[in-house]
Amino acid sequence: MNKRPLAVIAIFFITGIVLARYLPETNQPRRNYTALYISLTPKQVQKLKKLAQKGGGSESEALRQVLDAYLKDIEAKDLPFEPYRKISSLGMKVLPKTISIAQDRKLREIAERTSRRISELAREAIEDF
Repeated sequence: MNKRPLAVIAIFFITGIVLARYLPETNQPRRNYTALYISLTPKQVQKLKKLAQKGGGSESEALRQVLDAYLKDIEAKDLPFEPYRKISSLGMKVLPKTISIAQDRKLREIAERTSRRISELAREAIEDF
């Protein structure tokens, strides 16, 4: 039996323990943002790009602004429960964007309550903005 792989694993494990000692301790979470992959129509992609250019920031910042406005009034909208709709992904672009963890949590809660996809909620937010 070859003992070399076990020795290599042991070295990586010990090195990880030693390096973990030097990480700064903080009460703050390490990341305040999470990645979100949304599918948008070309028209919505252009609208998001224009909002980003107008605001002088990135598309992710524009999306966070749009979602903040959307989520602020979401309880007043009283979204109905809808079964998942079949939406053709033809012509849609899947974009990776970063949103805050609080926005992600709220979108997931609404998606579960209304049985809608997160991408669908994001598309609605962009259209309404």
